[in-house]
Amino acid sequence: MTRYELVARRPDGAEVLVAYTAGSGRHHMLKAARQHEAALGAWGPVGDDDLWVFRREALRRERFRWTAAAGAIELRYSGRTLRGAVADGELPWIEEVVR
Repeated sequence: MTRYELVARRPDGAEVLVAYTAGSGRHHMLKAARQHEAALGAWGPVGDDDLWVFRREALRRERFRWTAAAGAIELRYSGRTLRGAVADGELPWIEEVVR
């Protein structure tokens, strides 16, 4: 099964790996955010209300990509799969960064 790389980005440009999800939709993104909410909150300001705002980024030829933002943190799919990320070099996992 294909897994999609979900990354978090801060305004300073720092990126970390949040999860590899089974799909690349809003449901999978929100599920991963909920599973890693403590680490995301420790890594950057997520906001008091824990409200994720979803946006559809237009790509070419009627394709789009979901992004989500809460506070100063933005979640997005990198466009890489698990296999590609391992081959090219993974980003640091969020849990390792906030230790």
